[in-house]
Order: sequence, then structure tokens, then C-alpha cells
Amino acid sequence: MLDADWTLESVLRRNADDAPHGVFLEDQGETLTWLQVYESARAIAANLRRIGVEPGDRVGICLPNQREFILAWFGIGVLGAIEVPLDPKLTQSAMSRSLAHSEAVALIYASDADDRAAAAYRDLPGLRLLIRVADSGVPCSTTPAPLSFRELLRPTEDQTFDVSRSAPVAIMYTSGTTGEPKGVVLSHAQHVTNGVQAAKVLDFSDADRILVCLPLHHNMAQGYGIWPALVSRATVVLKPRFSASAFWQQVRESRATVFPFVGDIVAILTKTTPDSREHANNLRVAFGQPVPANLHRKFEVALGTRVVHLYGSTEATIPVWAFTPSSPPGSAGTVIEGFDVEIRDDAEQAVAPGVIGEICVNARAPYALFSGYYKDDVGTAQALRDGWFHTRDLGSFDPVGNLWFHGRLGDSIRHRGQFINVSEIEQAALDHRAVRMAAVFGVRSDLVDDDIMIAVTTQTPGVLTHKELWDWLTLRLPRDHVPTYVDILDEFPLTRTGKVRKVELRQRGVASTTVRFDVGRKPPA
Repeated sequence: MLDADWTLESVLRRNADDAPHGVFLEDQGETLTWLQVYESARAIAANLRRIGVEPGDRVGICLPNQREFILAWFGIGVLGAIEVPLDPKLTQSAMSRSLAHSEAVALIYASDADDRAAAAYRDLPGLRLLIRVADSGVPCSTTPAPLSFRELLRPTEDQTFDVSRSAPVAIMYTSGTTGEPKGVVLSHAQHVTNGVQAAKVLDFSDADRILVCLPLHHNMAQGYGIWPALVSRATVVLKPRFSASAFWQQVRESRATVFPFVGDIVAILTKTTPDSREHANNLRVAFGQPVPANLHRKFEVALGTRVVHLYGSTEATIPVWAFTPSSPPGSAGTVIEGFDVEIRDDAEQAVAPGVIGEICVNARAPYALFSGYYKDDVGTAQALRDGWFHTRDLGSFDPVGNLWFHGRLGDSIRHRGQFINVSEIEQAALDHRAVRMAAVFGVRSDLVDDDIMIAVTTQTPGVLTHKELWDWLTLRLPRDHVPTYVDILDEFPLTRTGKVRKVELRQRGVASTTVRFDVGRKPPA
């Protein structure tokens, strides 16, 4: 098993030396071996250096899930430059903001982003190079003419690349579900740690096939989809995106054994009913977060495999895994070797089991946590104090050491003098068979504290009324947890990883589709 002394280049070299003809990647019916991917990464690194990209430079990647994304990421890392993965669906202004903030000198992008890339080039003096991954038969009419990605794959003379494990390998912008995205700086050592965690906890081997349908610009795909394969020499089966309608066929045809997930994939798949043919698959484990207690077993039945819950973040890796049979459904599991996790109160003191406080994480190995927020010294100092990462997540330990997640500090609601755990309300709504997705957040009230508002989407339009949902919740929640406002929407604003953008729902607030209820009255008989 690897350790944090390794870098991306050294791991790729090891795999090419030990298993040159082993299959690393399958996508669109084609394959890449370990030797091919290593040689391609070195060629890209050398050609980037030839055109003026230096170690430490930031290079944006704005591509969908395709092999060129992975090759670009690997080449940038081998050189010692820093990848800045971007959502390919970003608007032009959002793309330019991230490129400007990261001070990117180059952008590798798909042909459908020609106009956005050209606008960023015009607006940002520091963006010197445009490198285009072209779809067949799609000419580029923008000025200046970008370099073709194929040029980066040209063989070059052998070169030496010297990269430290502590060197940054990526700046990943958080989803921004509760506020503006931050640029999380990750080191080579941290990315190795990601892969080692999953491979060790879930016993990966070169016989495994990892189904990656999460967007590659997200760390759950990179750190826990691609990196476990790098560590264990498993095969990655790359799909363009998660699709509920195509999922079961993808699992069956890909012969996938492992499925990493995030967001509301749990709720979506538990609402579908696979037939017996779809249950005849090779999955041995699925892992991710969140997995609400009331959906855990349903999710295992839906997938026909073991589901492992966990707790982590881009900043903290995944220090807590529910990988033992004794882990109760709904808990994130126990702290793994090499990490310390404490629940602390406002005075920075560790609290007793059963008491809710802020989850704080410390890594014993150097560089296993994130290196800070890019160009945000204040945010970094607030988050990293005395070597501990203060997650702004609320949690508690039970008496036997299982961690329970209780929501975000920024996502909790101060209502009638207390902080309300929104996840409890959301889970109660998801128990209703007509509810597809649920989001709870605070809205301004006539008093000092916020009122509670819930918005849901439904399986079928028109099958649920506002009052039916409110009555359902009053029977299942403490009186002070029952929402004042109920909204039923056709769809939610989502991040690319399927997380609800609550910041947009808060900004929307009470709308014409919202119904207010009197939470002071008695629940329905």
C-alpha cells in the first residue's frame, strides 16, 4: 500500500513499470493501459513546459467526463503545475471569476466552450494559453486560434520532473451550497491519502472496476473514484454523467464492482425499482454521503449490494467510515487510523458523547489535510487553528465512537431561541412516498430568529399538496421543528454533484408557490 510520500508521477510510474498492459480506463468503448496513460501524462507535461507553463502555474480544466480530462490532470500534476478543475456548465462570467481568482495561465476546454474561453482570454491578461479539445468536425472560429490538445500528446524527448509531496496539485472550488465557492488547495500527499483511504478501508484490488459517473471536476470523483484505482491498479469505467434512467444498464454492462456516489443519488435510486435483471450485477460495494438512516437499507436493496456511509470533505479527506457491520444505519462510522476527530463546543473544548458540537479534524501525517484556501488568509486562519480543521459541520459521537452528522453550522436554523437540525426535517419529508427531494432552510421572520421553510420536488407533478406535506410533518416532528412555510417546486437548483444550492432557495424566499401554515395549532388527528 502506498503512503503519503508518493506523488502523482511516482504512482503512475510504479503502475506503468509493474503492470504496463493492465487496463486503467475504459470509456466510450476504448481503453487506456497504465503504460499508455503514463506516457501520455509525461508527454503533456513536457509539451506544457515547452509552451511556457511552469511548475506552480495554475491551469484550468473545463471539460466534461472524458479521458482528455484525466490525461490533462495527470500531465499538469507530473509537471508540478496545479490543475483548476471547473464545471463545464459554468456561465462565462463564473468561469472567468474562477480563472481570475486562481490566476490561471492556461485553460484546457471543450469545443462547446469556445465563446466562453475566448471571452475569458480577452478579459484576463494573465490567461496566456487556450488549449482546445475538439469534437470531431467542430471547427473553431474564435480568435486567437487555440492550440489543439492533440499537440500536447506529441512524443517528446525524455525529461525529468521533480515534484514534492507537499507541492499543491489542485485548487478545487467548493460547490458553494451555502455561500460563495472557495478555492481549496490540495497537495500531492493529500490526493494520495484519498486513494489510500478508500483502497484500504474497502479492500480494493486490481480486479475491481470502479464506475465513475460523478463529474470529474469534483473531488469525490478524483479523490475517491480515480485515486483508489491509482493506488490499487483497479480499472475505472468512466461515464459522462449520472443518469437514473441509464444507471442500472450502466452498472450491468460495465461489470462495475464499486460505485462512489454523492448528493441525492441515494434518494433518487431508492425511489426506483430495478427488475431482477438489473439486480444481476457485479457490485460489491457503494460508498458515499449522505446516507440517511431511513434510506440506508432501501438503498442497499435498490443496489443489491453493501452500502458504506462516511464523513468527509474536500478539505479534510474522509477520516470517518462506516465500514464495519456494527456501524448503525445513519451514522458515518468510526475514525480511521491516522486521523483524530473531536466534537468541540464554542470554547474549543471537546464535548462528551451525545453532545452536539462542531466536528474538528486533525491528520497525523503531514500534508494529509488541505493546505488552505487560495488567496484567503483570513478564511484559512479561521478554518485551520492549532493544526485542526474546523469543518463548520455539526456532529456528535455515540458512546461506542460512531460519528453522527447533524448538518452544517451555516445550514442550521436559529428558530425560537434554538438551533434546528435541518437534516431531521428533510429526512421526515423524504419518508413520504411522493417526495423526491427536500431542502430545509431559514427565511426572515417578524422576530429575531428565522422561520423554517421546506421546499420539495415530487415524483409526479400534482400528487402532493402543500397541506398534505405539512400534516405529514406535524405528525413526525417536534412542534418547534415543523416548518412555517411549505413550497413545492418542479425542480431544484443543483450543483453538478447533485447537491441542492440552498443559497439560491434562500434568495428566492417566500414566493407565489409558497403556503404559510400556523405551526401553533395542534397536529391533525
